[in-house]
Amino acid sequence: MLAHSRSRWPDAVNIHLWPYALRNATQVLNSTTNHKNGMSPIKLFASTPVKPKLDHFHPFGCPVYVLKNKLAAGQGIPKWELRARVRIYLGPSPLHARSVANVLNLKTGLVSPQYHVRYDDMFETVKDPAIPKSKWQIQAHFVESDFQESAKNGNQSRKASSNLEERVQMANDPMEAIQDLPLAELHPEEQQLEFDTGNDTLNEDTVQAPPPAEPPPQSFLRTTRRGRTPRPSAALTQALDQVQQKVVAFLTEFAIQAYAVE
Repeated sequence: MLAHSRSRWPDAVNIHLWPYALRNATQVLNSTTNHKNGMSPIKLFASTPVKPKLDHFHPFGCPVYVLKNKLAAGQGIPKWELRARVRIYLGPSPLHARSVANVLNLKTGLVSPQYHVRYDDMFETVKDPAIPKSKWQIQAHFVESDFQESAKNGNQSRKASSNLEERVQMANDPMEAIQDLPLAELHPEEQQLEFDTGNDTLNEDTVQAPPPAEPPPQSFLRTTRRGRTPRPSAALTQALDQVQQKVVAFLTEFAIQAYAVE
């Protein structure tokens, strides 16, 4: 039944409706009389005579026209306004009477039970231009809309073009491409080191010591209640200078050893 509805209404019915098709097929099978004993499975299960009405069975996935809420509530609508909305039939509702059908909204993708309906069992109105285009597949994220697909293709093309440019640059001049790489991982003081490629030795004259640390601004110094800013002690200043000298010596020795290993 799902293949039949897909062939008759391919724009609205697809394979993702298989759970409803399976439940509808089960209900049809349970209501079908067995030619051997003349009893249906639902009659054997309930042990009571159950006579299903053929008027309650309709092709799965056929167009169904639901009466508007105002008319169903006894209210009036303008004369030239449409009185029904087209939906997709998904079988009888398992929580209501057999005359109540589960229908699928073409725009929102929501399923609801409806009673005031008319069925197009022969799929004669599916080619009517007045029927809105099915968008429930997009709302259910089974397929992507034209805008999402175009945006996705645009991002992929831009990413592919950027990768292609990088590959062409590496093929033409690998050293230039490597020099263009960011040096964020290196410390600014280490980037100032210069190497003498002719003698394969480190040119220690070009090694620059880091500039002395600037005193912190007044806004970062602690202020007493009387408005005075205490100065750091001489011992603290001497200790900071010693730490700074040790750090500079360590960095210089590390750079010399690293270049000697290379």
